[in-house]
Amino acid sequence: MTTTRELLKQLRHSDPEKRKAAIKGLARAKEKDAIVPLAKMGGDDKDAEVRELALKAGRYILEQTGGLQEMERKTAKVNATTPPPAEEPKDSKKKPLVFHVSDADSQKAAKLLDEAMTYQMRGEKAKMMKALSRALSTNPNLRYDSFFASLAEDATGKPLAEAVTILDDEDVQKAQAKQVVDARKQKKIDEHLATVSRTSWRDVVFDLAVYGVVMLFGVIVVSFVIVQTAQAFANRYEQNLLDWSRAVCETDNNGERVCLVQPTFEESEAGQTEPREVTLMEPDPTFLTTIESVRQIPLSRILVQGGLASVLGVVLMALLSVIIHGLSSLAFGGRGTLPHLAHSLTSFITNRTILILILIGAIGAVFLSSGTALVLTIGGGLIGLMSLLVFFKLVSITGQTYDYGFAKGFIATLIALVVVGAVGGGAGLFIL
Repeated sequence: MTTTRELLKQLRHSDPEKRKAAIKGLARAKEKDAIVPLAKMGGDDKDAEVRELALKAGRYILEQTGGLQEMERKTAKVNATTPPPAEEPKDSKKKPLVFHVSDADSQKAAKLLDEAMTYQMRGEKAKMMKALSRALSTNPNLRYDSFFASLAEDATGKPLAEAVTILDDEDVQKAQAKQVVDARKQKKIDEHLATVSRTSWRDVVFDLAVYGVVMLFGVIVVSFVIVQTAQAFANRYEQNLLDWSRAVCETDNNGERVCLVQPTFEESEAGQTEPREVTLMEPDPTFLTTIESVRQIPLSRILVQGGLASVLGVVLMALLSVIIHGLSSLAFGGRGTLPHLAHSLTSFITNRTILILILIGAIGAVFLSSGTALVLTIGGGLIGLMSLLVFFKLVSITGQTYDYGFAKGFIATLIALVVVGAVGGGAGLFIL
């Protein structure tokens, strides 16, 4: 025995006779689920006989399952806020009046129905109502079409008679569309509040602790690498001066001056017996002063600076979150929570802090090992670019947390960063 699912699938068969057989089977089964597919076939099937049979079958199923009676019963219960439904147009013999509609208008109305069905699938009720209204005004006979009836009732939430009244009345349609839009906005607000409310203070404490650990070890490791790099350069420079003091300079066959230094006893014992060429290092005096000051930084000071930087970083992160939250909720009317903002900001900045510390360490190591000032220029540009990207990401996080536009997020984040920067700059000078 053929099942309903198989019959519905057979409606799309390439053979018209197969489609007719499926229509008859669904009609005999009085299958309500077939009403919409049959109505669709009645408008766009390639075979005229199939179209006619599909419309008759859909009408038959509606009659046999009480669909028409239910529609009439619902029509009698008109909502007090809704204007009385327009009476169905009838001719002199009290039969439904059929309007003359050109083929072009029929096709246009059919396309509008397809458009309305697309909006239905997307959940865009306001656009769906607008498309149905245009379809009805283009082809008034749609009020007798079961497929149109299904879409109209779904779009308005009213029985067919009331739905037609709404779609015919522009003011009522606008009011209904506004209700749909307001409901969608409220749903979005509720979903947003539910999302931002999931973050707890426990999450924030954990994030701040992780950030503090990253700052602690990051500052210590970077500082240690920079000090060791400065010490290595100082050792090389001192060795170079010693070698130069022992070097013997001669002019080779090409007229170039070559300075050679004989290996020391220790080097000879290690297997280095050939004299080596040496060139006097002549670094900038300012650079040598920098090297000397950096290499003398004790380990204890590095550890203390790491601890202070960790504490300061946590305090500044909390201050940044509090200022943004205050501006967003009090001045800009944003809908968000402080725990969610602090969690989002701290998680993001922790990741970026690791990258910035690595970049600072690499720049410092390259500069102190080569003395090339261009490294500082390029490195500073990279850090500046990364900071700019971080700023815009913070603006985005703020906007998402409080569900408002870019401009408000930009202002709130900028003000907070200026305040935090001033506090952090003063405290940073104290730490250094």
